[in-house]
Amino acid sequence: MKAKMSKEVDLTGVHPVKRAETLRRIEVVKAFISLSRPTKAEGERHAKSLGIGYNQFLVLVRAWMEHGRASAMPGAKKRMRLFHEHQLRRLDPAIEEIIADVIEEKGAFGRLTVILDAVRHRCEEAGLKPPTMQGLRPRLDEARRRAPSSDLDGRAVLIGRALTDVPVLHNDGVMEPALLVLSIQASTRRVLAYGVGSPSRPPEVAAVLMETVKYPVVAVQRDIRVSLPPGFERDRLMVAARAAGLDGVTWLSGTPAPHDSVYAVLGGRLGDVRVGEFQQRRNWKLQPVLNARTASPLSEGEVEAVIAAAVAEHNASHPPLDAEPVPAAPGDVNMIERLRDAFEATATRS
Repeated sequence: MKAKMSKEVDLTGVHPVKRAETLRRIEVVKAFISLSRPTKAEGERHAKSLGIGYNQFLVLVRAWMEHGRASAMPGAKKRMRLFHEHQLRRLDPAIEEIIADVIEEKGAFGRLTVILDAVRHRCEEAGLKPPTMQGLRPRLDEARRRAPSSDLDGRAVLIGRALTDVPVLHNDGVMEPALLVLSIQASTRRVLAYGVGSPSRPPEVAAVLMETVKYPVVAVQRDIRVSLPPGFERDRLMVAARAAGLDGVTWLSGTPAPHDSVYAVLGGRLGDVRVGEFQQRRNWKLQPVLNARTASPLSEGEVEAVIAAAVAEHNASHPPLDAEPVPAAPGDVNMIERLRDAFEATATRS
């Protein structure tokens, strides 16, 4: 049985898959230190209830007493590598300087291959061993998170997919990484709408699109770019959007440009959740979650709560483009209804 999330413990900074076990450990530690005269025997008994040794239990006790934060508990922050992630590894300071210079010259949203080629060329000229793509990618992600909004494409809105490092365990026992469909106002990086699902049970793109066009600024602007591959409701959405008279929608095909990827716009992170580029092949690694004593997959409801908190945290630091909402045009509501009807009509015909 999972421990209940206590309102008294701030779980900020604790990875979602570690929250239940971290909270359970804190409750046991708090019970131990509340004793008037805790003995070694009591410590061993409490350690046994957690399935760990006495010395390891004392480490937990010391961490809680010194910091009083869930995120400071050993193992609370360690991320599960559910899919291929580019890790930030230490590089030679001279190489770091070259990477920073190239990113500044090419722009944070320049093509990864172009930036990598330029970095490699300069490193070779300096007699340094060039970094791999795995070494460059996290630094580019960080640069994109810090890039000014002027580096992005005006007031355009992007709808696309992102895989998360949060595992969801469905009621039928199938476990997958949670998959998001996100609608992002590119120039502010603010999430306007989103859907939560998984690769085998993807969220409805149509619902995210319809929620997006309700947004006052977008309703007036009509500049939406949708980055979805065939088979992901793309064809039906294209037909429905045309039938509904939804102008200003660009359907991206092939490999999107860096600023046309929600992964790139977010810089690989949404609040406390890491996001990655979705790939069709099943290359995520879920077995470590099942084997790890301190980690556990989340239910569909828990995942929805985690994503809602991540979006709220992200949006808190990315205010809307306009201080006051722009009133929607008179026909906007009818357009939303037409889009819904047209989408449902395409399902009937198929």
